[in-house]
Amino acid sequence: LPRFESYGLFFLGYLERHTNRLAQNTKAALINSIMKQARKWIGTWWPRPAPPSATGSSASSTQKAGWIE
Repeated sequence: LPRFESYGLFFLGYLERHTNRLAQNTKAALINSIMKQARKWIGTWWPRPAPPSATGSSASSTQKAGWIE
């Protein structure tokens, strides 16, 4: 298995490639570009968790009863 650091280097390389495509005139524009690309990359590689089930049972009601369904 590859080491964890290689994923960090891959991520930094991805950010650098995508932020260098366009010239940013200000520091704020550069930060916004980095944040946009980071959100895009994270959304691609880590999908959002599934929404909670709508069965009507909540964690607080099961905790009050002292048992878990």
